[in-house]
Amino acid sequence: MSGSKPGSEATQAKPRAARTRKKPARSGASGSDSSVVVAGKKQAAKVTKTETALKVLRRKRGASIAEMQELTGWQAHSVRGFLSGTVKKKLGLQIVSDAGKDGVRRYRIDDAGRAG
Repeated sequence: MSGSKPGSEATQAKPRAARTRKKPARSGASGSDSSVVVAGKKQAAKVTKTETALKVLRRKRGASIAEMQELTGWQAHSVRGFLSGTVKKKLGLQIVSDAGKDGVRRYRIDDAGRAG
């Protein structure tokens, strides 16, 4: 043989054409409008879990992890990740943690200062 190896150009299979996948249609309204117009009627947009969690964190009393779990449907580790990743790092808000007389740890957003 004159230097040909198995798998040379003559014996290789032709490359397959790349498959394309259609993207599913996006649902919901685009833009910054917080309301959706359906059949001429204006309806309020759906409140997100993030907005719900931030609302209870802004209360004077704050919220426990169990309360946030119940309101959002998240697991405890997801609530803790939300507090550190989204609230502290992305939004730059200061979180205060207090253990109450009942022994339950509650978290709240401290409006006096920003995380730094």
